[in-house]
Amino acid sequence: MAIQPSLIGGSLSGYAFLKSTQERQQATFESSTDIKRNVDGMREKLSESFTLDDLMGDRQLLLPVLQSFGLESEIDKGAFVRRIISQGPDDPKGFAQRLNNDDFIELARVFEADSDGNIQLSAATVDDLVNGYTDKAFQTAVGEQEPDLRIALNFESEISDLAANSASDRSFWYKIIGNAPLMEIFDAAFILPTGFSNLDVDKQADYLQKRAEQRLGDDPRAALATTEGVDKTIKDFLLQRQIENGPSALTPGASALSLLTGGFGTQSLFSLVLSNST
Repeated sequence: MAIQPSLIGGSLSGYAFLKSTQERQQATFESSTDIKRNVDGMREKLSESFTLDDLMGDRQLLLPVLQSFGLESEIDKGAFVRRIISQGPDDPKGFAQRLNNDDFIELARVFEADSDGNIQLSAATVDDLVNGYTDKAFQTAVGEQEPDLRIALNFESEISDLAANSASDRSFWYKIIGNAPLMEIFDAAFILPTGFSNLDVDKQADYLQKRAEQRLGDDPRAALATTEGVDKTIKDFLLQRQIENGPSALTPGASALSLLTGGFGTQSLFSLVLSNST
């Protein structure tokens, strides 16, 4: 059993406490017997040449490997995972590309075999997989107590790279729309209107772009590649969660909601985007 993180709630103050203690808490968490066993197994087995059969036949290895990509929910879908890896990351007819999921594509890329069917990972790649596993495992442990804090930590770990490495603003917003945990942050932080997810994906992207410009400035993708932009979005998310969970609209923090909308009503902006997209 892993040592559980110490939290004081899922509010803004709870997030501030977690961030101020995260380095120490994560080190303690990683010293847990279960976590150390998985890390040692990953380093030992992934540092040698192995085959896809070796990986798929070792559940104790496969689970932390999948967790390093945020794909631990796929652990019981062996045939599905095997097909993603075996078909490779670049085949347009392959599962990874057809699913259009960056995590699956990266899984297939990392574990792509050579012409002899062998998989050989570099020391740097093994380090990345181990670090990905321990980070995701810590986030999961946090989420077992405070789901909103897990969502915030996941956002913090993913959004900056996505913002920096997306080919265009449009592709950036499309990737966010297809990523449920990231969209949960933006849904609350941007106070998206009811029915947003039922819109055509192009209209969703238009609306997110306009809402992000209102909240983060003229270049929101660049803002989300910075610590300041990420922190602001997480704090807006947690504040809105506090408001949603409060006893009434008069609870402390409700007045901040009008400030967060920047004096421009959400429904008005929603209507404007719809009218401009038709």
